[in-house]
Amino acid sequence: MRKQIAVKALIQKQNDFLVLHKTVEESKFDASDSLYDLPGGRVEADEMMNDALIREVFEETGIQIQQEQIQKEVNKVDVQRKDGTSLHVITYLVHVNTEKITLSDEHEAYMWLNKSSDLYSLLPEYIQLLMENVISDDSNHV
Repeated sequence: MRKQIAVKALIQKQNDFLVLHKTVEESKFDASDSLYDLPGGRVEADEMMNDALIREVFEETGIQIQQEQIQKEVNKVDVQRKDGTSLHVITYLVHVNTEKITLSDEHEAYMWLNKSSDLYSLLPEYIQLLMENVISDDSNHV
C-alpha cells in the first residue's frame, strides 16, 4: 500500500495552542489512542501542502487561515493507523488571532492550552513536544 500524505496545524494564538477533542467514532482507526489531536487531514491528489492545510483547518475549525499565517514546518513523522493506512504527517506552525471556532462533526470540543494548563498532561506526547519546541524557539528569538 502506498503511503498517503497528511498535514496538521499547530495553531498558536499568543501563548496558547488549539487542541481538538475527537469524537469516539473519529478516533476508532486513528494512529493514536488519545482523543486529543491537532486540526488536519490527508492531502488530496494534485493538492499543494499549504492548500491542503488551509482546507483542513477550515473544515475542522472554521478558521480561514491565509498563506502568510503558515509560519514553518515543525515536524514530519510516519504513522500507521489502526485501519492499516500508512501516513506521512507534516505539521506546520500557524499563527492566528481568532476567537471563533466552528467544529466539524469529527470533533466534539476544543481547547486553547499552554504548558501550565490543567489538561496539558493529558495531551499525546507528540503534541506536548511540538508545543515545547515552539515555546523554546520563541524564547530563543526574544
